[in-house]
Formats: sequence, C-alpha cells, structure tokens
Amino acid sequence: MIRAELVDVEASMGSDKIPKDLIELGRISEALISSGYTSLDKQAEALGVHRSTAWVIIKNKHKLGRLSAKTVYRILGNPQTPPAVRTIVQQYMTKRSARKLRLGSSFKELSQNKK
Repeated sequence: MIRAELVDVEASMGSDKIPKDLIELGRISEALISSGYTSLDKQAEALGVHRSTAWVIIKNKHKLGRLSAKTVYRILGNPQTPPAVRTIVQQYMTKRSARKLRLGSSFKELSQNKK
C-alpha cells in the first residue's frame, strides 16, 4: 500500500531555498480554492487563461519560475478574476518590478566599475 503525505515544502527546505516568486504564486491557488473555484476548468475560467496554463499556475510548475507578462495581463484583464486573486497578482507584479529595478541598478553599477 502506498501512503501519500503532504509536505510543507517551505518549512522542509527553508524559505530561503525556494524562489520567492514560486511562494507568491502558490498563493494564487489558495485564493482560487478559497473563492470556490475547486476544479481546474473553473480555475482556468476564473483566471481567463487556457486550462493548461491554469494547471501550470496551480501546480507551481513554471518553466521560468514566474508568470509571463502576457499571462498576468490576461488574469488582470479578466472580469471574472476573483478579487483575492487579483490582489495577489498585483502584489506579485509590484514586488517583481521592484526586484527588477534593484537588479538593473546593480548591473549598471557593476558595468560602470569595470570601465
């Protein structure tokens, strides 16, 4: 008999070893379920994306560990997106933009120091 156990990945690995984007994106799945969207078809409809894209978001199987801009625009542009999900995606984009700005300024400093 095979026994399946749920593991708290963040606690077992330490939150510093899990990319922050994946932790943030896991909240989308939680928000969908708490908003009553329990089936994959309903979740895809609520997000305004294809079923396969919804599966990738729900399962945290992102190729790049983040959502593409196109996917974010689809989710935020969808009138059926639940408010809880919309808030999480907006927070995710704000944090991601801030991180990009920090990385960009660090890169400029490095390139200026090499000159």
